[in-house]
Amino acid sequence: MPEAIRRALPLVGVSAAALSWAVLFGWLAVNRHLAGGSHAEDLGWTDQVLNNFVRGQFFRMSIYQGAVWNTELDIQAIHRPDSLLAFHVEPMLLLLAPLYALGGSVTFLVALQALGFAAGAIPAYRIGSRLTRSRSVGVALALVYLLSPFGQWAVLSDFHTSTLAAPLLLLTADFLLVAAPAWRTLCAAVLAASAREDVAPAVALLGLMAVLGIAVPRQRALGVSMLLGGLAWTGVCALIIHAYAGATSPFAVRYGGVGEPGLVALLTRPIVLEYVKTLLLGGGWVALLAPFALLPALPSLLLNVLSSSDWMASGKAHYSTLVLPFLVVGAAMGLSRLASRRTLFYGASAALVATSGAAYLTAGAGPFAANFAPATVTQHAVRAAAVADSLPLDAAVSATSSLVPHLTRRARVYEFPAVRDADYIFLDVKASPAPTSAGDVFLRAQALLAEGGWNVDLAEDGLLLLHHVDGAPPTDAAPLGATLFPASGSNASPSSALTLVDAQLLSSTDGTIDVDGPRGILHTTWRTPEVPLPPGSRLHFGLDLGTLGSRDVWDVASLWWNPPEAWPPDSTITIDVPDIPAYRLRSWQATPR
Repeated sequence: MPEAIRRALPLVGVSAAALSWAVLFGWLAVNRHLAGGSHAEDLGWTDQVLNNFVRGQFFRMSIYQGAVWNTELDIQAIHRPDSLLAFHVEPMLLLLAPLYALGGSVTFLVALQALGFAAGAIPAYRIGSRLTRSRSVGVALALVYLLSPFGQWAVLSDFHTSTLAAPLLLLTADFLLVAAPAWRTLCAAVLAASAREDVAPAVALLGLMAVLGIAVPRQRALGVSMLLGGLAWTGVCALIIHAYAGATSPFAVRYGGVGEPGLVALLTRPIVLEYVKTLLLGGGWVALLAPFALLPALPSLLLNVLSSSDWMASGKAHYSTLVLPFLVVGAAMGLSRLASRRTLFYGASAALVATSGAAYLTAGAGPFAANFAPATVTQHAVRAAAVADSLPLDAAVSATSSLVPHLTRRARVYEFPAVRDADYIFLDVKASPAPTSAGDVFLRAQALLAEGGWNVDLAEDGLLLLHHVDGAPPTDAAPLGATLFPASGSNASPSSALTLVDAQLLSSTDGTIDVDGPRGILHTTWRTPEVPLPPGSRLHFGLDLGTLGSRDVWDVASLWWNPPEAWPPDSTITIDVPDIPAYRLRSWQATPR
């Protein structure tokens, strides 16, 4: 084999692996969206911001306008909830505007995210092969990057520009390590920092390393530019967010409890310890041999482990994409320190791939991994998307979170229960009601119908479409339950009491992965007695979730819209209890009350 081909084979292999990864996780992400698994936050608002760019409205979004629900963020206290700049500073989105002018869409966005992130395997390979002088170890470092659960969680969690910053930070580190021309390094660093406000501190710390010659060759002028530029951009972003959000950062509430339980208590929470385990398995144990290489990851890491948000404290969703690049760089530098002892060097390299594989199996989201939850595009999801597409583009729509990304081509879309000047209200009451509750969705819809001014255009299979019509008479919401969640006839022998006929734990069809793993649906079938159930009858579900404790579940959409007292006698009723931690459920019981 010619030497040139032999030398190129590892890079070709890494490129093929990266492309395969992008195809796999891009397909999983697109399928998840088509199955109804995407949300208003952050895919919906990103898509609307990009569509508004094309309309000449910069960083404008309407999703949070009129918000009245209670979440960890006090939306009503935000000065300009109509602007993305009240939450994040993401100038990188401007680079995507021309693609949207040519017809870009939500599916394009999530596919692009997968491809962009996967491209980071190439600088990971270059860094590994150069630092260790071994192309095979370079391949190992690329595998560490692709096997990491952090990247997989990110591309399956809607869309976030910080996910695209990860490969750019690796590229910046690669340029620093080889002392590439300063303009190349600065271009990569500036592009990375444009992703979001929390990337700039990592760029500044990379610059500090270059100034001091820590872990990278000393490049004082370039390092000073990166250090001062990163700090300055961090300050500018803080001022922008302050101007649009008001007196308090919208995310400050996540750190309100810092100092109360003590630092040790915060860092020893089970969810944080699980995060640390994934960090160590995914390359951290080798990176500890070169701890200064982890310095740029420190701001993001601290923001995560000190947060009251379970998503952040576990490092899941997109919250570790700014940690992963430096985990890879640190692992490469750690291995380089073993290079003089070849047996130990290659043994550690093999062990690194093995532990990264263990991290993938125990926490990853791809095939054979613990969090693998491919979505299934059901007829319900297809129908929901078709109804969303049928609504006029100039109409204002209020919708539940999973429907919002299907509606954000328009200038006015609100997240229900916010209604404002909506012409239509489109609800998927079978989907997750977050950021509110199933009961809140029902009570708000019931009140709106009782006020009048709304016609029911559609009520079937959990989908409810209301059309605003001036002068429309009040509508009773009670009969809608029988069409949203219909009963069926029973062939079984008559019963004198409500009877459980069947129960199964099914996978969630929308591919939902929560902090504690994939979600399931407790699918139960009931036989009603020969006589109607008495008024006020209720059905409560008690769940034993092992280490997560017990949970009493009663806030179920079908039980709000079609309560037991409305069930026809001698019929079969299906009750689906959603949002079940599939791998944690030990046992359950249902109690009629």
